[in-house]
Amino acid sequence: MWSKIFQSKKFNGTPAFRAELNESLRTRGISSSRGQIILGILCYLSALSFADAIHTTLIAGTIVMNGSRLILCVRYAEMTKKEPFRWLKVFGWVTWFTSLFWSMATIYSLSIFHGTPEVGFIALLALSGVITSVPMALSPEKFLAKAYVFTGLIPLGIFFLLNSSSHNLITAVIAFAFTPFLIYQVNLQSRQILEIYARREQYKSLFHATMESIIVHDNGIIVEVNSAFEASFGYKASEIIGKHIAMLLPPEDHPTMRIAMSKDYDTPLEVRGVRKSGEVFPMETRGRFFDYGGKMMRLVCSQDLTSRKKAEEVLTVQLQHEKALMDIREKSMIETSKAKSLFLANMSHEIRTPLHAVISISDLLAEMDLSEKAMRYVRTLKDSGASLLALINDILDYSKIDSGNIDLEYVDFSLVNLIESQADLMVSRAELKNLRLTTYVDPTLPVAVSGDFGRLGQILANLISNAIKFTNNGEIKVRCALVKKLAEQKILIRFEVEDSGTGLSQDKKAQLFKPFVQADSSTARRYGGTGLGLSICHSLVTLMGGEISYRGNGDKPGTTFWFDVPVDVINPESISFQFAKTDWHQADAIIIEDGFLAAPTFERYLKSWNMPVTRMTAADFKSQKPDSPSKARGLLIVQECDELDEIIKTNTWLTRPRHILVVNRRADQENHVTSSSPPNIVKYLSPNIRQSDLYNALLNTVLISHNLSDLTQSRTALKTEKQNEIRFPKSRVLVAEDNSTNQFVIRAILQKFEMNVQVVNNGAEAVNAYQNGDYDLILMDVQMPEMDGCQATEKIRELEANKKIEKPVPIVALTANVLQEDRDACTKAGMNDFLSKPVKKDLLINVLERYLSDKME
Repeated sequence: MWSKIFQSKKFNGTPAFRAELNESLRTRGISSSRGQIILGILCYLSALSFADAIHTTLIAGTIVMNGSRLILCVRYAEMTKKEPFRWLKVFGWVTWFTSLFWSMATIYSLSIFHGTPEVGFIALLALSGVITSVPMALSPEKFLAKAYVFTGLIPLGIFFLLNSSSHNLITAVIAFAFTPFLIYQVNLQSRQILEIYARREQYKSLFHATMESIIVHDNGIIVEVNSAFEASFGYKASEIIGKHIAMLLPPEDHPTMRIAMSKDYDTPLEVRGVRKSGEVFPMETRGRFFDYGGKMMRLVCSQDLTSRKKAEEVLTVQLQHEKALMDIREKSMIETSKAKSLFLANMSHEIRTPLHAVISISDLLAEMDLSEKAMRYVRTLKDSGASLLALINDILDYSKIDSGNIDLEYVDFSLVNLIESQADLMVSRAELKNLRLTTYVDPTLPVAVSGDFGRLGQILANLISNAIKFTNNGEIKVRCALVKKLAEQKILIRFEVEDSGTGLSQDKKAQLFKPFVQADSSTARRYGGTGLGLSICHSLVTLMGGEISYRGNGDKPGTTFWFDVPVDVINPESISFQFAKTDWHQADAIIIEDGFLAAPTFERYLKSWNMPVTRMTAADFKSQKPDSPSKARGLLIVQECDELDEIIKTNTWLTRPRHILVVNRRADQENHVTSSSPPNIVKYLSPNIRQSDLYNALLNTVLISHNLSDLTQSRTALKTEKQNEIRFPKSRVLVAEDNSTNQFVIRAILQKFEMNVQVVNNGAEAVNAYQNGDYDLILMDVQMPEMDGCQATEKIRELEANKKIEKPVPIVALTANVLQEDRDACTKAGMNDFLSKPVKKDLLINVLERYLSDKME
């Protein structure tokens, strides 16, 4: 039975725990056995006078059992090494017999003295003293300690109980009561030992569970290592403890180790380690001093870097491989991009070259005295060429945006000029469909701002073109207004293009600004186009830091496209302030608002220019009496209507008739002529009148002798008149152009300005002509056989440098190449300016004026 108890799991616990408890029993058992041997000898000596053989035998038994316990404790290491469990079993039986002999010796001694109370109480105290040491000595093994207490005290209590007397009964009760107290002490001591062990096991588990190798050493002598160290270095703890830490590093790393051991360092230090097999491996170490059992020792944590280094090597190889692949892909992409750019450049050049002839010849024809039918053909030809040119520009812009090669060019400009110049370019297309194209620029906006004038114009042109394309009747409204002030010199402005055409639902918004996408599949079939326009607009607005969208309802006609962009304020004075500087000499205006949709806009303009305005109906105006007061410099603004004759008659009857500005309903409408109108009283205006046109009309009507500023000149008429009057009769121009059609076109354009023009076929001929002639200007094509334009320019500049010519001849590129790199190449070669085909007449005139101003008449 006892053998089964000793061998039970409950008694043994885990092997490690059992070893700890055995060691504690051994330590405590040595002192307890020595004390009880001395006590047994004293008992034997004190009982010599009355002891008999039995008493002597029992006392001798206690001494022998305690001596056996002492021998077991001394030979603990030897016995546990051979058979760990055997020592505990023998120790348990010997301890129990010790308790039994003490109990029997005590009871026999009491029987000799016939159980007198005094002697019994003394015997109880002596035995209790022996047994009291049990909780401390045997608490590591709770079952053995309890067996010792029960064996020692219970028989004694029974003895006193059987010798019934009042004193013995009290002694028995004391014995029985003292037993649970000792049992409680045993339990308490055992629980404390278990708690201490549990905490220590937790720390030990953490110590061995950590993934880093841990070494505790005392001035280099290894005291303890963990399981990770054993796995990493290949040594068992028993093999390495007591050895010097230097054996774990190669000799060449010993100086680094000595320096590291002299100070605390939490920063990882990379060194090399040596395994038991002799393999050298990379590792990372950190170390610090700490209190270990009351003595300062050093804790070193190390991590094997072998796997990391291999992974880094593999990653390095992969990165090198991927970099090589990326270089190949990048090279391929660059080559592809170059090929695409070259293809687009060549395509653009080949299309622009004949297109230059088409558009330029149509411009020349438009200046001739043609019939209305022939003029319609010319306009159609010119518009078709312009549409094809716009398509080419869209493709090139999309290519630039797609490759990220598009840049913004910020210049100072007028918002009035931006809006109205784009409307002027589109007005002829609107008039072909009998559409009104009106503009409104908020008079409170600054007179001058900074932004990309060209790109903003391109966005507006695209939106206006779309509005005209999808509108069959009604009106196109282009507006510009202030959204908010962003900073002291920065504002956010909104551009809007509103049409009365096909409505556009909001569910199209997600895809409408994507490239090659239109509102629906039938759009391309009905209206044409590539679907690039809005995508380019979106990219340009985003590049400017703005936003683009639209308002519309698919169930109702009309859509408004808008975009917001930030601009810098250059001149904070408002547009209205610039116009309001005019002294109107107390003139006022009356606007007849019957059917006049632009009446509110006209009223806002006039009031912002400090001219008093009154709006009234035709009936109210006709009800005026002939002697009604009317200012001599007064104005009457009315839209052409059925009652126009009566309104003119009423104005004529007034004592001081007003000047009348009649706004036609349609652009192609003939001016209303009436005999009742006095000379110079009625002036007719286009329905697409702009802000500056209105201002100019007021100046010509109210202040006939007033000088107009550059900002407010009537644009179309004055420009056409100016272009027709320009002459350069004394200028000599050399044109280098390999295409015979373009030679014919450019010669015809220049000869209209009475220039002396010489045409050559390539760059080599251009250099030869320059050497043999005297020219005021050279127009140089870029792509030509034998010698291209850039090479010819470089040669001419070289000749000029050799001759030390102080005033080099101006050379202007005249080419179908429009990419930025083409412009840069021309500039690098020494050209002064750049004109792209098809050449716009006003841009050509600007260039001629810039370089031939001294030849102009």
